[in-house]
Amino acid sequence: MSFSELRAFLLVAEKGSFLAAAIASGESRTTLRRHVDALEARAGVPLLHRDRRGVIPTEAGTRLLASGRVMEREFTDLLTSIREMGRLPSGTVRVLLPVGLPMTGLSAIQALLKASFPQLRFRLTFYDGPLGPTPPEADVVAWFGETPPPGAWEARVVTRARQRLLAAPAYLEMHGTPTDVESLCRHELAVFAAPDDPAGRLVTRTGQRVPKEPLVVTSNVDFLHATARSGAAIAWVPDGDVPPPPGEPPLVPVLEALFGRDVPVSVGVPAALVELPKVRVFLENLTAIRDAGLSAR
Repeated sequence: MSFSELRAFLLVAEKGSFLAAAIASGESRTTLRRHVDALEARAGVPLLHRDRRGVIPTEAGTRLLASGRVMEREFTDLLTSIREMGRLPSGTVRVLLPVGLPMTGLSAIQALLKASFPQLRFRLTFYDGPLGPTPPEADVVAWFGETPPPGAWEARVVTRARQRLLAAPAYLEMHGTPTDVESLCRHELAVFAAPDDPAGRLVTRTGQRVPKEPLVVTSNVDFLHATARSGAAIAWVPDGDVPPPPGEPPLVPVLEALFGRDVPVSVGVPAALVELPKVRVFLENLTAIRDAGLSAR
């Protein structure tokens, strides 16, 4: 399979017709058809259903479409890495972060890199929800948990965020402080959808599941903190020592003897980008800060 064949298939499948793909790419429909036909011949099965209205992927084509996007991105990243080998770190580091991740460690890395490599710039993008098989283009990706997104990654756990029950002081004054699992079930709960438990179950340190349907389940850590501060619920959330808004008291831990765990925070780089100068120095400084104990807690 050549890159031209794969690229033609991806473009036609995503655009829905050879005409639309030709307009988008500047290549002729004949060229695109030749590439797709060659790819189907190599695969030994049809990859596209074709009719007057356009094309849709077959079952085999759908499978190739999902993996092919990753392959295309990795190939492009590899070419970029080769092109920049031996150069001083420069350009923009594209960082993809989960909503609510504490920024202390990242800010320290940025400050160190800016002092040593003033030509570097940073573009931060935040996502809410699990990373799919084709995460948005990025040089560095962070996520809660240890398991990386699908694909080839160099990944490492850089810190751990404490997950615990948190409530606003005013909420506890109004509704009372729960003292056990039974009394906790009388309160509304806002629960973090962890990577290892997207359903958002609330479990004690000893493995007892709380038989209470949460008011809300989300991977958006900021939203969970805001829900607790508003007095709408007690939140089960990685706190990362997030400071309260000015003028507001900090959230109060609840039932710490019964509930609490550490959630790993990982950072990964697509394997094809590991030797890119701007990525390499980012990882080196991240490791130095982690080892020095300065990363976010």
